[in-house]
Amino acid sequence: MDDLQDLEDLEQISNDEPIEKTKTKKTLQAPKKKKILSEKQLEVLKNAREIMQQKAKENKIKKQLEQEEIEKEVQRRLNEYKKGLEDRIIKKAVSIKKKEIKKRAVLEEISDDETPMEKIKEIVNIKNKQSCPPPEIKTKFIYV
Repeated sequence: MDDLQDLEDLEQISNDEPIEKTKTKKTLQAPKKKKILSEKQLEVLKNAREIMQQKAKENKIKKQLEQEEIEKEVQRRLNEYKKGLEDRIIKKAVSIKKKEIKKRAVLEEISDDETPMEKIKEIVNIKNKQSCPPPEIKTKFIYV
């Protein structure tokens, strides 16, 4: 019951008095005064700033050293790769040169004689076959 009566009272009040919208003006307030720090607090703050700056410098130097180590490692690996590549190229060049010398030796040996061209071709073919035998072909299937 009390709720109904409260509702009716509210309705009468709202009908009787129009609601006025009031604008609140923002007033400029003076800036707040800073707390005055004591000498001991200022000293502690100063020491903390110095320690923070010192740690920042140490971290910067540490990062630079790590970066230099990484760069050295990359350069070392690059040099190793280049050296390995050069070694492989030299080995290949030596093997090609050896084959060329062997071919010349065979041709000189044959050319000294007055042998016909057919025999020379046969000898070259025989020596080529001896130097590299054909690879064995293994099949997956067994024929019966």
